[in-house]
Amino acid sequence: MKCVIGSTNVKDFGRAVHSLAKIGDELYIEPGQSGVSCRTISSSRSAYFSYNFESAFFTHYDGGMGGQTAAEEDTLRCKVAMKAVLNIFKGIHSLERTVQRCKLVLKWDEAKLIIQLFCHYGIVKTHNIAFIECDALQAVYNKESCPNSVVSEPRVLLDALSSFHQQTLEEISFCFTSRNLVLKTHIEEPDPSKVVHTLVTLTFGEFEAYNIKNNCELTVCLKEIRALLTFLGSVGLSTKAYFSDPGSPIIFTFDSKPLYEGTLVLATLVQKPEVVNRAANRSGQEPRVSPPSRKDSSGIGETPPRNNTSGDAGGEMSI
Repeated sequence: MKCVIGSTNVKDFGRAVHSLAKIGDELYIEPGQSGVSCRTISSSRSAYFSYNFESAFFTHYDGGMGGQTAAEEDTLRCKVAMKAVLNIFKGIHSLERTVQRCKLVLKWDEAKLIIQLFCHYGIVKTHNIAFIECDALQAVYNKESCPNSVVSEPRVLLDALSSFHQQTLEEISFCFTSRNLVLKTHIEEPDPSKVVHTLVTLTFGEFEAYNIKNNCELTVCLKEIRALLTFLGSVGLSTKAYFSDPGSPIIFTFDSKPLYEGTLVLATLVQKPEVVNRAANRSGQEPRVSPPSRKDSSGIGETPPRNNTSGDAGGEMSI
């Protein structure tokens, strides 16, 4: 595979790398006939993040497929250390000013990724990154089977998340009703009086589209949500979220056609049925549930509990 990214898209590619680096430690690269996919999975297997860069994103693209069969194409993938790639695109703001183009080359016979930055004054920076042993990375999910969906500008959610200042806060709960979305702190603390609890309410009118058929409360990792929203905010793209019940994954999608599209799949905490408050079913009221136990969290592709990998909602990750 050989592809060249022009100066206008180098910055966006660098931003994509930064967002992927906030999710996983390894970068999977898979070229195809019409573009290249860059993916990662978190160490806890609770998050899967993927970008598909179409050929229009590049000033030159050669996937190196040639006369490959479908089975042979499926073997053309590699995995490299995320930190090595991140260091190349570390200075986001300087990329657009100093880099004229970026060339990516996959050397299958030498098992390495070559990244070249062609800068002003004839300076060429060449980086060789060795492959890591790689198996298939595939997320299986069906967003169309999810009864609930929300379309939002990143600014709306970023402004709401800015109210959560706790340094140690790792998870946040999204409580969806037919009329509003309530974001609240999720901390597993035996004594609630020892922690600060934050609650932010957004009305349905603040979203581009708001379709909630079943009230639900989803608890997800805050860092991974912020990684997605930070990228979207920098490029000015909205995201659409698909979801169903606690324990099933929430799926975020976005696109900048015909250049690229992306998907973030997040596992959610499983809630015990006996703790769900029946009042949550009343229209316009916040669903109230007792905090689920951490041991009930459902990782993507993990073994029991299987709620997060059901065939309809989707959410299986295998590598």
